[in-house]
Amino acid sequence: MFGIKKIITSHRSPLKWKDVPIWLRAIWIVAIVNFMSFFVIAVLCGGDAVNGKAEGGRFFLMSHGHYTEVTRLFFEYSRIHTYSIWVTHPLALIGTFWFWSRRKEQIE
Repeated sequence: MFGIKKIITSHRSPLKWKDVPIWLRAIWIVAIVNFMSFFVIAVLCGGDAVNGKAEGGRFFLMSHGHYTEVTRLFFEYSRIHTYSIWVTHPLALIGTFWFWSRRKEQIE
């Protein structure tokens, strides 16, 4: 019986939002908002530029094999927004792993 109590009391407390450093919270929020806006815009506009193509001065977004013609400016925006996902998500993951490893060290 004493062993069970020891396991329960020595177990880590659940993580609370206030326990997470402000910089990591900011990265999480930016990554989530960035992905949600990318997803909505890609669905509404017919895809993204990274999967699309530029041919003969015409610009196309692509989603599921279907091309949608857009302006050059929107094509460039879509390309940059897609690449930004490739930055914000790894940052959020790396920050999370770093935080969890530091938290584990502090508990032990």
